[in-house]
Amino acid sequence: MRSWFQTDYIGKFNISSHRNSCEKCRRLTLLNSYSTTRFVKLLGMPLLPIGRAHVLDECPACGFRGLTSVRKHTKERKKNLTLMMQGFATKADNPANCSHALRTLMIYGEESWFNDVHNSYGLRFDTNPQIQHLIAQGLCRFGEYDHAIEHCRKAIVLGAGKPAEKLLEFCQNLLERVETGCDLDALKMQPKSARYAYVPLASIASSITLFIMLQGITALRSHTAWLVNGSLQQYTFTLDNEPYTLSPGKRQKIKMHLGKHELQIKESLPKYFTYTTSKLKQLILNELLVINPDAMALLTIDHELEPSHSHSKQIHTLSGIDNSMFDLSANSSAGKRVSFYRPKTHMEQVNRFHEIGLDEAAIAYARNALVMNPETAEVEPLLIHAIKGEDRDFITTFFRRNLAVSPALIPWHLYYQNYVMCTQSNHTLIEEYTARLKKYPNEPEASYLLGRLMSNPEVARKFFTFSEREEGMKGQGYHLIANDYFCRGLFQEALSYSDKTLNKNPGHVEFNVLHEQILLALRKYGELLNLENNLSNYSDEKKVLYLTCAGFHKEAEAAITSFSGASATRRSELNAIRFYAVGNMTDYVLALIETDHQTATFQQFMHQNNILEANRVLTADENHLWSDHLVLYCGAKISKLESIAQLHLNRAILELDQQYIYNIRMRSMLETEQAPTVEEIKTLQVSAIEKALLCATLGFRFPDIKNASSAESVGSMLPFYAPNP
Repeated sequence: MRSWFQTDYIGKFNISSHRNSCEKCRRLTLLNSYSTTRFVKLLGMPLLPIGRAHVLDECPACGFRGLTSVRKHTKERKKNLTLMMQGFATKADNPANCSHALRTLMIYGEESWFNDVHNSYGLRFDTNPQIQHLIAQGLCRFGEYDHAIEHCRKAIVLGAGKPAEKLLEFCQNLLERVETGCDLDALKMQPKSARYAYVPLASIASSITLFIMLQGITALRSHTAWLVNGSLQQYTFTLDNEPYTLSPGKRQKIKMHLGKHELQIKESLPKYFTYTTSKLKQLILNELLVINPDAMALLTIDHELEPSHSHSKQIHTLSGIDNSMFDLSANSSAGKRVSFYRPKTHMEQVNRFHEIGLDEAAIAYARNALVMNPETAEVEPLLIHAIKGEDRDFITTFFRRNLAVSPALIPWHLYYQNYVMCTQSNHTLIEEYTARLKKYPNEPEASYLLGRLMSNPEVARKFFTFSEREEGMKGQGYHLIANDYFCRGLFQEALSYSDKTLNKNPGHVEFNVLHEQILLALRKYGELLNLENNLSNYSDEKKVLYLTCAGFHKEAEAAITSFSGASATRRSELNAIRFYAVGNMTDYVLALIETDHQTATFQQFMHQNNILEANRVLTADENHLWSDHLVLYCGAKISKLESIAQLHLNRAILELDQQYIYNIRMRSMLETEQAPTVEEIKTLQVSAIEKALLCATLGFRFPDIKNASSAESVGSMLPFYAPNP
């Protein structure tokens, strides 16, 4: 199998040649010594030089040669020549030193130096056969064949023996060939350059150098940027006609050329921006470019003074950032740090904005989240933030953006209807949703939404019933019918439709809560206790309430005692519910005081009919509900304390949240100079205890009107309701 990588010797320089017989093939030939370069080859092509070598006495016939490194050859040459000089310096008349000198100079090709030694010391050792033989060898090596023959004969006479005879024969042969005109230098080696072997390496080096130069030029004419997705949706956008897709909360590092850029997300119009800070300047200025296409990211810059934030922008240029912070890591080393906040939910991000005092950013984020995904599970809390502080036209336009979708996005329509009914007449809404029903006659949502606007309960029930055909609204229509009957005090009719809602969706929490309230209003405590055949699905409060209302007082006391791990405060809370259910207000207030409940002191003074102290407590602390103010209003009216009564009536009106349509109607009833009708109060969809408190308040406001708004005429239709203390 052929190897991809091989080694070979290329180039010849420092050439020296001499005539001699090859030690291997014994041919008389021209032996060449030279220096060369060793290369690594890739598929036969020279790639990389790995060192120099020196070839000794290479035979052109058989290729036999000695091989050593140039470094070693140079070192040995210097060493041997030094030893030769030291030998002459210590004892010049020693024939061994002369022999060593002649052999050394001959081996290393020092012709002129050899001639000097042979001329000066050759005569001195004229009778030494070994020295005469060495002189003959050197003269033959350097081409002086006639003189070599003379010294060979002298060495033979002196007794040099067969080596001298063979050398004589060799020199005579060479001399004859020279005299006959034979070219003895035909096999003499010519220098050969290795520069072409460096072409591939030079090409690679040039390519690398050119690449580095181009990268340097590109770096000067480009900048580094981060793309970040600050939302919880994956989306695709284009930057300079290049598509990018970012997963929720992800980031991507890119390079861009300097100048003008085009950014477009979804089907919106493209936006343009210009950036001129090169990569080199970014490193010098410690500047970071963040491109945020969805305008929803929150970047926090931590430094020595206090953190600063960048948000709700498509382009962020963050100056003064350490280069190591370019990775947007939240766990970077000391110094300035850029953190990219990645929320798990939309409301987590909104709450984070509020925590750092960026309320406007929270509103902008909520709007962007709803624009990107109108069907998000967090649509209800996001809508509350999205329309905060805006005028009617903006809010209406914002809602209408998703009202034409079919099938209808129910949360959007519910908020839109409630908002319009809170701020203007619902006449326009009826026309709008009638047109929708005509356009989508088989859409259950269209019937359901139109039914919500009907003031006539019989007409509304027809639309709700129609919306529940087949799969329909999955019980939502039946639920509104049941709730309307419940608010009107028609509990048996409400129970019938509540059963239908549970048949449609038995696991719906809101459906089950209304069903329990209806059974409680009908005093069907046995059914409440047997619901689901046990009380395991009820909270501790409900268990105690239902057992007490059913007359199982000992069982209720035992249940409170059996609750494992219940603290003294917790037992007092549960006992307060039990006392409230049987009308034992004295023990109820005492139990409430033991819980340190916020309204305990206030309720104690009210139970003692101490209106002045109750007024002091309620006035000193602003953390009270509107219902507490109405309770004090009624107590003050009984005690003929008109100024206190009027004060807390005004406070109750101010405390009523106007975000919900029924709170607005309650506020209108409290402010109006004309008593509302019984029908208006019946249709008010608030809790029974709130409606009873409203009726009592209206009874004191309009004492001369019979069967209109007194607590006796309306309160008699209300179900029993025991809230948590």
